[in-house]
Amino acid sequence: MSQQFQGKVAAITGAASGIGLECARSLLAEGATVALVDRAEETLKTLCAELGPKAIPVVVNLTDPQSVADAADSR
Repeated sequence: MSQQFQGKVAAITGAASGIGLECARSLLAEGATVALVDRAEETLKTLCAELGPKAIPVVVNLTDPQSVADAADSR
């Protein structure tokens, strides 16, 4: 691995499964800190525990404006 994203931060939506999860895995492998964004809270917590300290779970339903506002306020 080249670690070309060392020191960078990325946010990946739909990160609890599928393409989003694979993108998050790839960026983590390249050294990035990754905010995994999804509404599946338990899945995100489990995945981030497995992926390591540079994987940060962000639970938010992007189709719900109040959920987005709450997530933004909590950071």
